[in-house]
Amino acid sequence: FRRVLFRSGRTLYSRPVMVTSSHPRRVLIVGWGFLGAAVGNRMRDEGLDVVALTRCESARTHAARLEGIKVLIGDASDPAVIAHAMADVDHVLCAAGGLLPVAAAARPLEDIKAAFSPLLTILERLRTEPSAWLTYISSGGTVYGNPTRVPACEADPTRPISAYGVSRRACELYAEMYSRTYGFPVQILRVSNVYGPGQSPDPSQG
Repeated sequence: FRRVLFRSGRTLYSRPVMVTSSHPRRVLIVGWGFLGAAVGNRMRDEGLDVVALTRCESARTHAARLEGIKVLIGDASDPAVIAHAMADVDHVLCAAGGLLPVAAAARPLEDIKAAFSPLLTILERLRTEPSAWLTYISSGGTVYGNPTRVPACEADPTRPISAYGVSRRACELYAEMYSRTYGFPVQILRVSNVYGPGQSPDPSQG
């Protein structure tokens, strides 16, 4: 058994979870963009069996196939696509959905649909088939708004002041609620200003 910790507001919850190994054997990466591909390639290098699910073909998907990574093309908001992709998977990492901050401010409804739909489809699958862990990639800066101290920590208040931050915090709350209610483990990573090889030259990112 392993004890999983997750936080909701200022309350820290814990739950014992039975696992069969210290590391997941097969990992599904939902969203094979800059961040998803970077994490997936690192997991592949660590010896894990990686499956990528993304909406369209790209140079990243071509490179992944050359490295022996299984790539699925489909809409992560489609329950049938998620059910197929999650077959025999031990861990799901959700790095998909949503617009970049500037675009989210201009088109908040589009951002909400893009951010929520893949995550909720994954959560619903885990509710009925709780066979995998979930890691959700959130935002390390925008969920805090104007923090009371720098650097902020996980226990600090979340007061987002942008559409992007609000939608990411709402996604966190949904993931935490499903974990508490249905008993499958969830971890949330708040990453901020990620950069590195393969990053898009778009100045609004990173």
